[in-house]
Amino acid sequence: GEEDGKPCVVGIALSRDGVVFTSGILSDENEPLTLELDQDTPIMDCIKLQSCTWLEEGDRLEKKISYLYLSRSGTPPLVFGKVQPEGFDGNNSIYSKVEAAHGKLLLSGIGYFDNKPLTLQVVDLGAECTDEADAMNATVYYDQHVISANCIRDRLPAVDLKGSIITEDDKVWTVLLGCMDAVENSSPSYGELLPNAVNLLERSLAGDVHTAMAVLRLDRFLTYTIQEKRSVQTFDNDHLNFYSKLIPMKQMWGILSNAVERIKRINTDQPSLNSFSVAFLYGTKKTRSTAIFKFLMQLGLLALTSSYVCLHSEDVFVDISPLRWLVSVCGTVLVGFMVKENRESFDDFASIFPDYKGTFFYYLDWLMNVAGGVVV
Repeated sequence: GEEDGKPCVVGIALSRDGVVFTSGILSDENEPLTLELDQDTPIMDCIKLQSCTWLEEGDRLEKKISYLYLSRSGTPPLVFGKVQPEGFDGNNSIYSKVEAAHGKLLLSGIGYFDNKPLTLQVVDLGAECTDEADAMNATVYYDQHVISANCIRDRLPAVDLKGSIITEDDKVWTVLLGCMDAVENSSPSYGELLPNAVNLLERSLAGDVHTAMAVLRLDRFLTYTIQEKRSVQTFDNDHLNFYSKLIPMKQMWGILSNAVERIKRINTDQPSLNSFSVAFLYGTKKTRSTAIFKFLMQLGLLALTSSYVCLHSEDVFVDISPLRWLVSVCGTVLVGFMVKENRESFDDFASIFPDYKGTFFYYLDWLMNVAGGVVV
């Protein structure tokens, strides 16, 4: 499209799994720009953006994206517009510096004004991220399979003038101030985390996805602030941005973020519990002895069943009847589905609770619900 006689991005179309989502206006005259991304992991390695601000009639400021570069290794990059010199162009437009990001990048949000995209919210998974699909779904798109759509509610001046971010639940900022107050005035400060964050935890446990998104989004914002050596401009007292205070506060928020991420996974995957996972979670003498007893009983039944099948395997082809074969096939299919469900539940629980891996009850669970299922 064009604004002020010069091209600008008027709309962005996001395509995934064969379904096209459009925002703004796409021109019918020009072919849309397309960047092919992997449907399972739509990760880019480079994003560059330049914007232009100019004075419209009635002394109204307008803004647009004048240059956009998106690339992924192995595919041709998407390039819109061209880079302009930074600053005033001698006419009536001011061009920003070219903002660039490199890494394992995901587009997590798009900021619009008057149907025109103005800003892109980008998340870098980090070079150490090995399971990109899991990280993307759990902490960027929150298993919603869509890009988050946020509206500015009560914090427009903070977002517009103080470099803050939009969050789905603005109550996280009050909790953030409480955590910072604990860092400044309490020793140890970690003791004040639960009293300050209990309401966020309760809403997350109740399945409030907006609260979970806001906690995780703010955790990423704090990480970015510290890595880029910036400051949280919404603090009334600038001395709170000293790293002796900011880093401990980020560590506290990281603990909360990890807990909320685990809650979000539980609400999303809803893994079923068995005696082994219960023994791991509770760790009481009763639950542990119950798990061991059930393991021995299941192991004994599996051994007896296997020995009986081996001893009477030749009888399978004696007195063959359609009903007998039908019952056998239906029973095998049913058991196969049950084994598949148990294995998926085992994998989900181990993913939600990484500490479960390598424990005594983890191996018992694997023997019964994975290896034992294959035998059955």
